[in-house]
Amino acid sequence: MLTQSILNLKQFIKRTMGTWGIGIKDNDTASDVYADLISLLESNSIEQAMEKLTVFYQSKINSYEEQNNFWLAVASAQMDTNSLQTDIFDRVQKIILSGEDLVLWQELKASETDLNLRKEALNEFLILLTEYKKQLAKGI
Repeated sequence: MLTQSILNLKQFIKRTMGTWGIGIKDNDTASDVYADLISLLESNSIEQAMEKLTVFYQSKINSYEEQNNFWLAVASAQMDTNSLQTDIFDRVQKIILSGEDLVLWQELKASETDLNLRKEALNEFLILLTEYKKQLAKGI
């Protein structure tokens, strides 16, 4: 009983103190950026929202360890709000195809399993973004 309580507490702390996983939004920076962009888009154009977001998150954008999280979350939020900008798509495509995010994960000592799962998550995200972009081009 005590062991289960400790496990439940550890899971609660992980969820509330820091979100770390292999998904695009499975970290604190990405989760915050995503939510903030969604919120900004409620009362701003995409251009205005991005200007405000990039000013606020400048330290994350300039951080080697956080910049990919920022741009991936931006692309996710833009796709989810039908406002995906070409420059954001291009930047995220470069991050994923170059493997730079996986290099960072290696440098941060991610396990081989996590690296493989992250690679899969990134590739699936790029497929989603690409399909979304194709649908936009068709006017769907």
